[in-house]
Amino acid sequence: THTHTHHTHTHTHSHTHTHTHHHQAFSSELTRQNERFPEIMRALSPYNNWINGVYLITGVTQDDDEIPLQCSPRTLAGLKEKVGADLTLSLRGRAFRVVAEGDLKGVAPEALRAGLLALDAPAEVVLRACTPNDCGEDHIAAVNLHRRREGPIDAAVVERALEAVRRKFPEDEVRVELEHYDGGPCDSDSIVTCIVYGGRGQGWAVKSDLFSAVSFAHGRAADRQPDQGEVRAGQTVRLEGLVARADLNEQLGLAVHFNEASKRWMVRLGDGAAVGVRPKNLVGLEGANGRVLVFWGDARWSRTQLLGETSRGHWGFCRASVSDLIAPSSERRPKLDGRLGFAPETAMTEDYMRSAQAQMSVFRERAEAHVRTNPEETEPLMGGGGNEGGAGNAQQE
Repeated sequence: THTHTHHTHTHTHSHTHTHTHHHQAFSSELTRQNERFPEIMRALSPYNNWINGVYLITGVTQDDDEIPLQCSPRTLAGLKEKVGADLTLSLRGRAFRVVAEGDLKGVAPEALRAGLLALDAPAEVVLRACTPNDCGEDHIAAVNLHRRREGPIDAAVVERALEAVRRKFPEDEVRVELEHYDGGPCDSDSIVTCIVYGGRGQGWAVKSDLFSAVSFAHGRAADRQPDQGEVRAGQTVRLEGLVARADLNEQLGLAVHFNEASKRWMVRLGDGAAVGVRPKNLVGLEGANGRVLVFWGDARWSRTQLLGETSRGHWGFCRASVSDLIAPSSERRPKLDGRLGFAPETAMTEDYMRSAQAQMSVFRERAEAHVRTNPEETEPLMGGGGNEGGAGNAQQE
């Protein structure tokens, strides 16, 4: 499957946010299979999570070498039945051993099996991996930027979160804009992840609940500095009137924060570059009151699982940038053309992928021939990325 539901208790590593997207041939194959279903069932098809999916990787969490199991009577009975004479069992493809922790804490090694068999539920039994984690079972979470919804799945959940935000800011009118998405097949009836426009660093912030996300978005948009002009943190802006860097005029970006010392906004451009721009050179567009993307559900893989799907040609990757967020949801997939990197063809590449790759080679040759005869139509591709203060941060218009 494309899901991985085990929850760990360890920290999340910092990482570069990345897009992953299905190869177009894979989406076409899923669409073809979807058409076999009766029309009334297509809306409920799990394939909808993957067709033209554009997933933003939001977290990479290290797998636990220890698993504390809170055992009900049924779980404990099953555990006693499955554990071998050496106290080991296979779980998620790894070998684990019952150890003297939890309700078996202090039990001598030679008495552990008898102690386990004597336990009554509810009980905590701790399993420890027989071999150290090699990162292959690390957990990767991502949300789909393509499947925007007309509204929330559970309006009451949203209203409770907004009411809590209003209580936190009793003097303010909270007008943060919310966009709702079907984020993926895991926990699809719950808000799993929220993305706030304008977070420091790459240009957005990832929050795990709606209250935190809306509070963060409103707090940043409502913050006022005397010389910041009409632009607000998290707002889409267009650059204009630059002289020394006229090449940046008309580019779009996100206003991240205002530097009171330099009297300039730090703006994250579509290619990921960070530039310092005076307020007079910015035109404020959407999102002046703060914006949050709300994801109902997400997708989860182990690292090994995702690498396996990638090697079969199902997924391509590229570095995410603010241009992917400020674009309408319907335009996010086309904007990845030319940016995605796919695994080379191997024995694992499936037949329909191999056929599509051959067709794409023909199309590419035709396109290159067209460009050679029409050079004025070519445009440079922009690579994303860079931490705050990265390339272009010296802009002083």
